[in-house]
Amino acid sequence: MYVGGGQGARFVVLPGVRVALANWSAGIPMNWALLFAIGGAAGGLARGWVPGHKLASLIGQWIGWKRFWEAIGLIGGAIGGFMLGLVFIWAIVPVFLGLILGAQGGLFLGRKLYQAGDLLGWERIWGVLSAASFGAVGFGVGQILGAAFQSILGVYMNTQVLPASGEALVGILGWMLAGAVASGLSGALAGIVADFIGRFTGLVD
Repeated sequence: MYVGGGQGARFVVLPGVRVALANWSAGIPMNWALLFAIGGAAGGLARGWVPGHKLASLIGQWIGWKRFWEAIGLIGGAIGGFMLGLVFIWAIVPVFLGLILGAQGGLFLGRKLYQAGDLLGWERIWGVLSAASFGAVGFGVGQILGAAFQSILGVYMNTQVLPASGEALVGILGWMLAGAVASGLSGALAGIVADFIGRFTGLVD
């Protein structure tokens, strides 16, 4: 879990600093909700790649992607054809015909899907999908945390220090630090969650 937390925090420090600088230069309150949301999304993306890629490798090793998608297509097509055949519940033949034709159509589509994905590599595809899923979860959790911090800390760091004043350097460094800490904290949390789920399912070493 420490690995996931470290990766999540490392990938979001710079974006957090940039958001804080943008708020500071525009003279608007610190956008805590955006900082935490960015941190959560980036943290989930950084660590969420591993479980999906590992799962895809296991499927390719033990089942084979061609058989996997053929089975998915066969089962899905058969169910769809059977459900369509039930529309003609009064006739026995359409039910079995729908089952057979649906299974054949699903098998054909499963093969085509396998061929299309095989060009890119199913490990890459599932890694990206996994990372995107964890990133979306991290974004949502970050928004919730950010909203809580916004209500608590909204009255702080909401004025711009004029660049010409002697306090400008101290002010801008404070904003940069706050942005780095907020986004890093959210990214670390998202990375830890992704790491925990991955280890619990055996998809992260």
